[in-house]
Amino acid sequence: MALRFATPLTPCAGRFAVQQDRKEFFHTMTTKTFQSRNGETLLKPVLTEEEYRSFQNEYAGFCLACGETAYNVEQDARRYVCESCNRPKVYGFEELLLMNLIVLQ
Repeated sequence: MALRFATPLTPCAGRFAVQQDRKEFFHTMTTKTFQSRNGETLLKPVLTEEEYRSFQNEYAGFCLACGETAYNVEQDARRYVCESCNRPKVYGFEELLLMNLIVLQ
C-alpha cells in the first residue's frame, strides 16, 4: 500500500494575505500632526472606537514619526524601533491612549 500525503497547508500564506489587506487599510489611516516638547512634528492616529479596539486586540503599534503601523507590538510598548524609518517612535495603542496621543471619533 502506497502512502499518499495531502498537500501541505501553509497557514502563513493566508495570514500574509490578511496582513497585506490590513496594511493597505493602515496606509489609509487618518493622522493628525502635533508638536512634541522638543519642537519635532509628529503624527497621531485618528480612529473610531471600533478601530481602536481592533488594533488593541491585534497587538498593533503606531510609529509617531512616519505613521506606519507595526505588528506584534505589546499594548504598553514604548520607543520600539520602527521597521520603516528606523526611529524609536513605535508605541502600543494602549500606551498612546494613556499618553493622549489618539484622537477618537
